[in-house]
Amino acid sequence: KIRARQTAAIMNHYLKPSSGINEIKGINPNDDVTEISNIIEPSNYTMLVSHLPFIERLLSYLIIGTTDKTIIMFQTAGIVCLDKNSGKESWHIKWALMPEMK
Repeated sequence: KIRARQTAAIMNHYLKPSSGINEIKGINPNDDVTEISNIIEPSNYTMLVSHLPFIERLLSYLIIGTTDKTIIMFQTAGIVCLDKNSGKESWHIKWALMPEMK
């Protein structure tokens, strides 16, 4: 998706990650979240730039193990930082920023 590529380019410009940016398959809006969830490694400080509903479903899957319940309602241009609980399979939300947070 064009907007995701543009967002990734902006983040690359400001954050200057040592490995740059890479386009990967499997994070389109309706892709299966279980595929990518198995390769995300918290020590790599990975940023995924994607679209709804994929990103909401991935977040739910990582935190509670299912996509059936929504953990957080994303807004366009929202960002959520996750971290993995040490020694466990589950993740947790460290922080979130949404354009309309008050």
